[in-house]
Amino acid sequence: MLAISDISLSEFLEVLWRPKFDKYFTSEERVEVVLEVEKYASPFSIAEKINTSKDPDDNMFLELAVASQALCIISGDPHLLTLHPFRGIPILSAADFIKVF
Repeated sequence: MLAISDISLSEFLEVLWRPKFDKYFTSEERVEVVLEVEKYASPFSIAEKINTSKDPDDNMFLELAVASQALCIISGDPHLLTLHPFRGIPILSAADFIKVF
């Protein structure tokens, strides 16, 4: 299951449309990606504010993981990876996730 919150969806959309991704995705492909995310994502409301990461922008993902009772967080962000595990939730790089699961 893919968990998503209003704030993480907004962040995803903002990042997906950054010019640096123009070489990877056309506008039409970006729309397809968004539709796929919406199709498979389960929305969660954030019930607890978390202020643990050195990068405040990363706390939304910790909040979402707690709210959704995530089995793991997949991230390449070094600020999140250094928190592994967070409240018993493994934080893995994509490569490590593939090895484990």
